Amino acid sequence: MVSQEMSSEVRSPEKAEPKIRIEIGCGGAAAIRDNLAARLQEFKEDSNLWYFGIDIDFGDVLDSKEMVEYEAEDLNEQVPARIKFIRASGDKLPFKDGSVSDVLMRNVLGDPRISLSVRESMIREGARVLKRKGTLTVVEDITPQVTIREGLLGYAGEVLGSQPEYSSRENSPDKVDSRMPTALVARLRKVIE
Repeated sequence: MVSQEMSSEVRSPEKAEPKIRIEIGCGGAAAIRDNLAARLQEFKEDSNLWYFGIDIDFGDVLDSKEMVEYEAEDLNEQVPARIKFIRASGDKLPFKDGSVSDVLMRNVLGDPRISLSVRESMIREGARVLKRKGTLTVVEDITPQVTIREGLLGYAGEVLGSQPEYSSRENSPDKVDSRMPTALVARLRKVIE
């Protein structure tokens, strides 16, 4: 389990509780690459910060890891050991209940290649591992209509006990045209155990 790997590094008396961010379905282009210089600075400033890019496809896990290392090298930076990429299924996460601060699902819930029951299971797993008041962020910029049509944001809200907050009015479900791809960005906070 991932938490066992972390225990020796984060359980010394002077260190605070770890802040774990996971990306379910990181694919070959993990979101941590977005503005990588700023992300690496966050890791320098907070020694309790961890990131795990998770994907079921081992090739995608390796691609994401290599891309982050390559881009960090271009910035003359090292990738901290607290940035990890692991092969795991999004509906069977290797984390303890209530151990994760933030869960990101980018272009996962709208992926019609993944069965609806598995996507619902991913939401439940994300909720299971989230700490109370932890955040689930859903970003869909390929097939947001699928996420909306299948009611997955509403389902996530039921599981987490909160309503989605959208990054802007233009990104809310009532503004997503079913004929034209656009971006959907929603955040939900876990308020129930």
